[in-house]
Amino acid sequence: MAVRNRRRDVFCKHAQALTNVFAVDPAYVVVNSAAGEADPLARSLQWSRRVIGLKVLLLLAEQGAQQIAGRIDRQVEMGQRLRDGLQRAGWQVLNDSPFPLVCFSHTCLKDDRERHDAVVDSLRRRNIAWITRVMLANGQHALRACVTHVDTNADDIDALVAGVSESTGKA
Repeated sequence: MAVRNRRRDVFCKHAQALTNVFAVDPAYVVVNSAAGEADPLARSLQWSRRVIGLKVLLLLAEQGAQQIAGRIDRQVEMGQRLRDGLQRAGWQVLNDSPFPLVCFSHTCLKDDRERHDAVVDSLRRRNIAWITRVMLANGQHALRACVTHVDTNADDIDALVAGVSESTGKA
């Protein structure tokens, strides 16, 4: 029996074996398979809870823990560089996190959703960075930047700081 998946074909003589190995029933996923059709959640590696750690295992096997730790440390350093640069440019950093995730705003934005959105749009139009506007738990609007790519460097961070300042006329 061949079970088709967009990315892979899995061949198995016993269809129930695939279901037994990969089946999940998460409440947040609605399956619309007709009776008798293969349930993609039950018959593909992509949806399997049991195989989700394989990506991490393979990355560890290929690069080693030291190299991965170095990548994480570098991203954390870039997050700190962003915090420092924003504060030097007059921005307020609104969260305290060891991770490279920075929520920030400026008094010139006056906690106004549209003004925050305008900064986000300006950065995207000028291909400087992709950040988002968020509303913090206290109801305050903020900009949110997260260093997620391992190749992010100091020039990228400095361009983001300059870009948000230019977007508000605070450069």
